[in-house]
Amino acid sequence: MPHTHLFNGDFFRFKSLEDYSAFMHFSDFVNNKEAINAHINSYEYMALKPSLHHEDTHKDLSHMKMNSITSALNHFAGLTITSLCTTFEITVKEFLRCYFIQNPSSMYEFIGKEDNKGLVSLKEMLKVDTYQDLMNSLAEKAASSASKGKYGLVLSKIAKLCKEDVDSKLVIDLNQLQAQRNKIVHEKLSKDWNLGDIEVAESTVSKVIEQVCRFGLKRDIPGLYSCVDNKTVLEFESFAVLGNEKI
Repeated sequence: MPHTHLFNGDFFRFKSLEDYSAFMHFSDFVNNKEAINAHINSYEYMALKPSLHHEDTHKDLSHMKMNSITSALNHFAGLTITSLCTTFEITVKEFLRCYFIQNPSSMYEFIGKEDNKGLVSLKEMLKVDTYQDLMNSLAEKAASSASKGKYGLVLSKIAKLCKEDVDSKLVIDLNQLQAQRNKIVHEKLSKDWNLGDIEVAESTVSKVIEQVCRFGLKRDIPGLYSCVDNKTVLEFESFAVLGNEKI
């Protein structure tokens, strides 16, 4: 099986943790009083004229600087939530693509227009050289279609395809995360975020990634699933050798 047909669940799990870790380090700095005071006090203030100097000016400027840093942290929190949602979107689309390549008959509902489900045009067929190229192209198109819409519904579609149950609470949490993401992206939502907010978002995304990894294992979708099953690391040896790329 070509490497491009592997679902790299471990990569997506890592990207989710990476998003959280980046915010955590920034948050740790901002909430470290000694570190932040050292940073703020590294700026020097000097009035252009003695008459312009005020006793509280340096204190006021320090306060403004702290507010600016806090605002930057909140801005970065919004970006982190958006990035986590992107990780979710890419994860489910890639899983669906790999699933459809393994199960081409499952693409029927996601190919063609509403009144012509499963219809493949002659134009599409003439674009490719082999049957497998056609299946790859259709799998990409079907995955794009199946991964659109509410996050919770997308997860439910995947569970249905894999003949598995879906966690109803996770569906609710996903939809809430998507609603939050939409407010950030489309309404420029601004609020005082904290590390706990990012932890909740990351936990939701990581649960989905682990869930689809378990689905992949049960449905024999080739991939890397060591985040839920360490044995899959060994199964990847036929595709890559440390220090000597073969993929």
